[in-house]
Amino acid sequence: MWPRRTVYATREQKRRDFILGLVGWYAVNGALLVLNLATPQGPDGAPQAVVDTLVALPWVLNVGGLILFGFTRHWVALGMLGAFAALLALLVIAGVFLTVACFVLLASGGQL
Repeated sequence: MWPRRTVYATREQKRRDFILGLVGWYAVNGALLVLNLATPQGPDGAPQAVVDTLVALPWVLNVGGLILFGFTRHWVALGMLGAFAALLALLVIAGVFLTVACFVLLASGGQL
């Protein structure tokens, strides 16, 4: 019926599942990105139902995967969250640098 929660016997099993979640999150979302970019969109492109499915699929897979693995293999779910957190941290750092660059450009009167 419902999958059982995994009981980890060793630290190596936890590490393996964490890395599986971390790498798996990037692999699945990278494949979805490639699929979305390869799908022709617009009036002459793919049917609207295909485009709608490709838009909803990342949400369903990411949220559904977190919920499923949170109940069954929680170290995989933690790896997925770690991948998301790492990417979010990189984006925040990039946003800070971009903000500083914009203020420096503004303060210099547009002259670099």
